[in-house]
Amino acid sequence: DLTSNIMSDLDVGFGDTIRLGTSAIGTVSFIGYTHFKKDTLFYGINLKESKGKHNGTYDKISYFKCARNHGVFTEQGNIIEIIKKNSLSASFHYQQNVSIIN
Repeated sequence: DLTSNIMSDLDVGFGDTIRLGTSAIGTVSFIGYTHFKKDTLFYGINLKESKGKHNGTYDKISYFKCARNHGVFTEQGNIIEIIKKNSLSASFHYQQNVSIIN
C-alpha cells in the first residue's frame, strides 16, 4: 500500500532509497543535527542525479560523502516516499558517524 509510505510519518533510516517532493531520488547518508541550523533534524541525501548543492560537505564541515552536486540536506517532511528500505546488519547510536557504501 503506497499511501502508508507517504508523508511525514515515514520511518526513514540510513541507506534508505527515498523520493523527495522535488521528485529527486537518492539515498539517506546522514541523519542528525548540523551547525547551520542546530535545532532542526536534517537528512543528508546522496542524489542519484547531479541535482544537489554540494558533496556532503557544507561550510567546510563534512557530514557525509557523495559526488559533487549530488548532496542535499532536507527535513523529513520533504521526503514523500521510501522507495526501498535498507536493512542494516550493525547497530548504530545517535550522532554516530557512518558511511553508506552501495
